[in-house]
Amino acid sequence: MDDIQNCVQDAVYGDALEGGAPKPRERLPTPSDGFDFEKYKKDNKLTTGEQIFGCPLGGYLLNKYLTKKGDRAAEVIVAVDELIGGHVTKEKSLEVLNKHVETKTVVDIKKMVKAVEAMEDFDFKKISKYMRKSYKDLIAKASSTYYKEFEASPEYTRFLNVHWALAQPLSLSNIVQYRDLGRGAFGAVAGCGISFTGQMFAIKIMNRKQIKGKKALKLTISEKNVLAALGDNPTPFCIFLRHSFFDKDHLYFILPLLSGGDLSFHLKEAEDRKFSPARAQFYTIEVAKGLMHLHTMGFVYRDMKPENVLLSETGHACISDLGLAAKLRKSKSTGEYILKGRAGTPGYWPPEMLSGGTDENGKKLEKEPYDKTTDFWSLACMLYEMLSGYCPFTPLNTKRFKAESVKNLEGEVVAFESGRRESGCVRRVHR
Repeated sequence: MDDIQNCVQDAVYGDALEGGAPKPRERLPTPSDGFDFEKYKKDNKLTTGEQIFGCPLGGYLLNKYLTKKGDRAAEVIVAVDELIGGHVTKEKSLEVLNKHVETKTVVDIKKMVKAVEAMEDFDFKKISKYMRKSYKDLIAKASSTYYKEFEASPEYTRFLNVHWALAQPLSLSNIVQYRDLGRGAFGAVAGCGISFTGQMFAIKIMNRKQIKGKKALKLTISEKNVLAALGDNPTPFCIFLRHSFFDKDHLYFILPLLSGGDLSFHLKEAEDRKFSPARAQFYTIEVAKGLMHLHTMGFVYRDMKPENVLLSETGHACISDLGLAAKLRKSKSTGEYILKGRAGTPGYWPPEMLSGGTDENGKKLEKEPYDKTTDFWSLACMLYEMLSGYCPFTPLNTKRFKAESVKNLEGEVVAFESGRRESGCVRRVHR
């Protein structure tokens, strides 16, 4: 019976992913009669054309309004907005621009095409910066050209109503839940859809009793804060929070849906349990970009491993499971931003996290502080695993190494003694 139920759940979930399931199941909520939209616009910074057209909903409705008049000028705004929300490459940028190069619009698309063509193929930062600037120019021009007439249209009223509705708190009654995608320490992650939009997400369901029983409330609050910070400043390379709510039994996080599986699964499926150098390099670069984004926000990830990297349906890597991420704290003595304490997964720990313990005389050793560089040690362990098929520092795999092959950067053989943590030795290997 369970097998039949699983098959049905898989079919319904697959149908929803492909767009075959019924989309919206209920109407959007509407504000009450007499609602003060003027105050709402001021509170949410929706008083100018640039602010309205600069959000995806505003650009979409402007395009719908102009299309009814036979004007396709706003199509490129919607297309560029979708582009800069993901991975901006030269190829994708030219594909979008060339599709609209003959369309009469508010800016010179041919000039944009020439500018992108002149850029290096792999200068992603420059291409992304240019496309984002061009998007702002498009919004500014559209605002000065169309805002007054758009403000008098039914689409403007619809924009305000939908914007208000989407800003309302979600509850479980607004969620259509599909099959489980995985299980964690406190509950499950499942695919889900928002009932009044049909948009697909992942929902992380955590049991409050289990959180309390395992004394993990601080970790859960910390994870929520990091996810929320990433929601305010998102990147395609890190998971982020879209919505959160709770009831008397559970906490719920609504997250972007990444349906490509994790890197650990793909490693197990790969020939000899390892990737080609090009594939490993691709994932490492995207994960490094996610880590650097976290670091610029003052967080250290602390749990880098293949199981915590999810792939989107298009194959791009995204860091997930931010339960152990922590904010760097300023040291009173040195003024540096550091952390102390062990966190993460054995085998991927940097040497600083192994400091502490006791010496041969039973004297307690001080724990060494660490900073954001620890994430790159763990990333290097993951890269080694993707290329070789095994993590180098798990108890089993350390036996693969010959003692004389472990050297520091000066080329000196490093001696390790079992049962002790040599803080000086740790420093030499790390540096």
